Amino acid sequence: MNKNDAIKDNHVLILNGAIRINGNTDTILKTIVEGAVGTGININQINLRKKIISDCPGCFHCHENAKCSQKDDMADIREEINKSELIIFASPLYWWGVPGKMKTFIDRLYFYHSSHNKKLIAGKKAMVFSPMNM
Repeated sequence: MNKNDAIKDNHVLILNGAIRINGNTDTILKTIVEGAVGTGININQINLRKKIISDCPGCFHCHENAKCSQKDDMADIREEINKSELIIFASPLYWWGVPGKMKTFIDRLYFYHSSHNKKLIAGKKAMVFSPMNM
């Protein structure tokens, strides 16, 4: 089995939760992206720091209607999640937690908890990494 066999349709999504530009997370992601050049793997990186992501209001609209009530960049991010086979979540740790933008993003993934939407992520693979200074 070669390294491409595990990635269906060769589509990988990187979700970068780092706020700091050119910090440790960005540096590691740059290495990952450069390493994929020439492999046939299609990598799309989304830097959450550039996106408008509203807080989840807990309205359960996504459970009742299979759609989120919020009108922000999460709709586009969800489209990328839906078409990706491997999703890489990357974020530094600040005070033993992820930055606020990443936390808000994670909260909005509740969308996939509804019975309508679970099938959209069924069988997907994920990686998580969190560089930090000690």
